[in-house]
Amino acid sequence: VISIAAKPDASFSASTVCLGNDVTIQNNTTVIPAGDPVNYSWNIPGGTPSVSTIDNPTVTYNSPGQHPVTLIATTQGGCVDTAVANILVSAPPVASFTVPVYCAGKPLTLTNTSSAATGFPIQNYFGSIPGGNPSASTSFQPTVLYTLPDTLPVTLIVSNADGCRDTATQNVIVS
Repeated sequence: VISIAAKPDASFSASTVCLGNDVTIQNNTTVIPAGDPVNYSWNIPGGTPSVSTIDNPTVTYNSPGQHPVTLIATTQGGCVDTAVANILVSAPPVASFTVPVYCAGKPLTLTNTSSAATGFPIQNYFGSIPGGNPSASTSFQPTVLYTLPDTLPVTLIVSNADGCRDTATQNVIVS
């Protein structure tokens, strides 16, 4: 009797992840014929954990960039297949702005001092400016007008193309 072992076709996928967030690596391995048990061995350099034997490991990275991942799928019959791909870890921008001393009734420009890591430029800006005109803005450095003295929180949200974002809030003191 000749026994033919099942052949694995190793495959996986993972979404781009923002630095500091977890990513679950989706194991898409198939076996022909289906139903044969498969053992998985993951090599995830730069990730925590750096190795795993579970089907769909959840990993965190402490540095941005392309990180290689290797999956080795081995059937009970000893057939082996390997898949290698990169996971992109995106560096989030850092939201920051300055607010000068301000008197009501004059235009105020909020100075955007946000920064981004090389290769991960800021794509979107959103400012929440309660009590001001306008009360919201997507401008890089919005100009706003306050008509009454008050202390109001202003929030800046910046994000990159990968959806990584950061938020900064400061009080604007209107005299």
